[in-house]
Amino acid sequence: MKKEDENIKVVLLIDMNCVCDNCFKKIAKCIQNLEGIKLLNIEDTGVKYEVTVRSKMEPSKLQKKIEKKMKQKVELISPKPQENKGKEDPKKITFETNLGCHKCVKKIENIVTKTKGKFFFFYHLQRA
Repeated sequence: MKKEDENIKVVLLIDMNCVCDNCFKKIAKCIQNLEGIKLLNIEDTGVKYEVTVRSKMEPSKLQKKIEKKMKQKVELISPKPQENKGKEDPKKITFETNLGCHKCVKKIENIVTKTKGKFFFFYHLQRA
């Protein structure tokens, strides 16, 4: 079975600030109409609803779709969104310009070193 075909269990928390039957029906109707939903379970936990869904959709995309459709804050409980804890790939940007003197080089170096991020500054001064 391909990973794309697997249903993922997603637990969401929707803050409706209310526990009436209309809010319950609104959540059920909104989520049932989404494509790829296989199972839906809604539990009342005070003024918030815990929604358990089995879907082929990526959890963060599902969360955003429900937020957009319901116009309410939706919190993703499980599975936890993956954070980029690894190091970012350093990007190398090279530009070439004609610099006439050391004063020009210093100006460019000051601009580059004050820019947010990690930079290395190399230059080659050409003589005419």
